[in-house]
Amino acid sequence: MPLNFPTVKSKYSLIEMPSYDVTIIKYGFRVEQRILNDPDPVRTFEMNFESLLLSDAVLILNFFHARHGNYESFYLQNREEAYRPAPWRPATTYYAGDIVRPVSPNGRSYRCTTAGTSHAADEPTWPALYHGTVLDNSAVWTENSRRVRFVEPSTRFDNFKYSLYSFGAIQFLEVPE
Repeated sequence: MPLNFPTVKSKYSLIEMPSYDVTIIKYGFRVEQRILNDPDPVRTFEMNFESLLLSDAVLILNFFHARHGNYESFYLQNREEAYRPAPWRPATTYYAGDIVRPVSPNGRSYRCTTAGTSHAADEPTWPALYHGTVLDNSAVWTENSRRVRFVEPSTRFDNFKYSLYSFGAIQFLEVPE
């Protein structure tokens, strides 16, 4: 079972970018690149560090080395979603795709997978398992971690280290289930 990415400061931003499969069409002397019709594109995530703490850098580098670079997947929680200012609210209509965090943050966020109305008073017991679900009156919530791997191959440890320290960014690629 994959591990969780180390908990680093929540101020580091995480950008989510869809990555679509493309195909190259050649006809005569012309070439076109077309996006394939994929309902669930794989996503790329980039974590940016404005001022990286040395202790966080060491955690990330050790984690990269232990995961053998891009060969072993792991779980990544979006810290911005997990500590966002808008927590779950009682007696509220939620739509599929809405994201909330618990009233008392637990480091995870939850995506509404079945639209409905939250309980009138009681907050659900939020699952701590990867993609665990919980029924909240008529709404269903799913834990919102992503299964990812590093983009940088393990043979490029020095490149990864350089990216981390010089550019202040690392990239992850979503791994389909």
